[in-house]
Amino acid sequence: MEFLISLLKIYSPSGSAGDALNFLAEVLERAGVEASIDDYGVLTCAGENPVILLCGHVDTVPGPLPVTLRNGILSGRGVVDAKGPLAAMICAFLRLSENVRNSIYLAVVSDEETPEGLGTGALLEKLPRSIKYGIVGEPSRGKGVTVSYHGRLSFWLEVKGKAMHASASIARSNAIESCFQLYSLIKNRLLQSLGKIPICPTVVHGGDNFSSLPKSCRLHVDLRVPPRFSLQEIRQIILDEVDRFRTGERNFKINVVFNSSVEPFSVDSDNILVKTFLETIREVMKIEPILINKLGTSDFNLIGRKLGIPVVAYGPGNPRLSHTNIERLLVSEYLSSIDVLERVVKSLVRCVK
Repeated sequence: MEFLISLLKIYSPSGSAGDALNFLAEVLERAGVEASIDDYGVLTCAGENPVILLCGHVDTVPGPLPVTLRNGILSGRGVVDAKGPLAAMICAFLRLSENVRNSIYLAVVSDEETPEGLGTGALLEKLPRSIKYGIVGEPSRGKGVTVSYHGRLSFWLEVKGKAMHASASIARSNAIESCFQLYSLIKNRLLQSLGKIPICPTVVHGGDNFSSLPKSCRLHVDLRVPPRFSLQEIRQIILDEVDRFRTGERNFKINVVFNSSVEPFSVDSDNILVKTFLETIREVMKIEPILINKLGTSDFNLIGRKLGIPVVAYGPGNPRLSHTNIERLLVSEYLSSIDVLERVVKSLVRCVK
């Protein structure tokens, strides 16, 4: 536990994870494992003939939290998302013999919590083609195996017109109201087409005078896309609704600007990677494992799509506590997940060889 507690005490929000990366490099090198950190803030330890990618992230969302250990529960920023899963992955890696580690490519990125994901993109460009399986360190309660993540599409709705006295509202539209009307139309259409999905406004900019109709309004929308749909389909639905709204609105210029995006991804649960995890969880934790389909996104999406290989996300921690101010982890779950990861990697390496 000392390793994880030390890691938690190093505050490492995205963009400021250098100290945490250096700490991890020192831990690995003290264990006799050579580690390097590139210009993108990606730490790697590459075996001679890697067939399994172990990938975690050390960056967290902003907001430091006190690190405490009480009654078998460890709390602190990132203990769930995702320093706990990362530490479990590294501990399992260090337990392996040198011969098995030669079949592993260990990677730690430091910008997973950012929309750009430049570090992961750079990592994927340099990975050897020998990689056959990917394991991503993300919370899954230790007993779960994540086989699917939604995609993400974010965009700005922009409504621009002229500022007028508030009394003109009896005859003129309001940019803020029009922007939300457009959002409601888009949301309703998406819900009809995709079913129940996460979609919500996250940022609103509009107005600067308490007694005037605002000149403009910008609304940022975050949308999660199920694996059975493509982002291209979703963009077209949004564009169609914007065009339809634009033709009926003469007082404003209407525009949509697409921002960050990540395609959804899922794997067939009937593959050796998933089966090995399920069998090992039964053996180690003495409970029935579960398959998890997550509404969020992670490096799972990028790795799976880029490499075209079986990928799962696994680790200790309740994913519902991610990004909250009550991130906490059962020590017993953390320790069991290390055992699971160690056994899974050994089994996979034996199968490949």
